[in-house]
Amino acid sequence: MSLIVFKGDFVYGEFIEAYSFEKALSYIKQSASLCIHNQCHQVLMDIRGVTGKISTWDRFRLAQASLSNFGRTLRLAVVYREEEVDGFGEDVIVNRGGDFRIFTDLVPACRWLGIEVNAVVVK
Repeated sequence: MSLIVFKGDFVYGEFIEAYSFEKALSYIKQSASLCIHNQCHQVLMDIRGVTGKISTWDRFRLAQASLSNFGRTLRLAVVYREEEVDGFGEDVIVNRGGDFRIFTDLVPACRWLGIEVNAVVVK
């Protein structure tokens, strides 16, 4: 299951499925398109439900794709499983001027973006 929605001030994505580079790239493009269409500058992606491993090479390619699609003016927060977080993708984006953070919990991710945790509840 995947869900990408515009929530008024930000784009929210939640993904519960097996990892696929092609799907992840498609979700980045869909999220960027929603941002452009709605003139928003913040994205919150919850990928804790993604199963499988994301290789270092894919992390690099997804970071590059994020920069290409979101640019350097958009703030992007990703929430991922603690055991999978290694900071590599974050380093790639930040070192190239992007505004990106990876979190293991939704609350600090929302706080960093300046949005209410209740705002991510999809009805």
